[in-house]
Amino acid sequence: MAGTISVIQGEASTERTKAIKDVDGAVVDVSTATCTFVVVSNDKLDTNLFTVADGSFDKSAGASGILSFPISSTNSNQKAAPGGKAVYKGELKVLISASNIKKTFVDFIVENTRDTAN
Repeated sequence: MAGTISVIQGEASTERTKAIKDVDGAVVDVSTATCTFVVVSNDKLDTNLFTVADGSFDKSAGASGILSFPISSTNSNQKAAPGGKAVYKGELKVLISASNIKKTFVDFIVENTRDTAN
């Protein structure tokens, strides 16, 4: 997965991971993994802004190591200055087995496309 997810404030989107691989570079089958995506506040890293739970993940390409998950319009409606953007911290956690957990940390960027003059 890329190190950045960019969304437009208040708009829904679907995010898709790159193939998840093990330390040897082999693709990992994540079709039966338990997955979560959590975005936290920058000023209070222990405060979850939203969570995408396992049941929302599309694992149809999981045998190829690829996951998709939705970002709802409510979830993308985080604070961003008019004409600007805000950066939050996101974590994708993929639990393949008790001893095999993949975590990826990303910048979750919310862009406000409204003109500052309006």
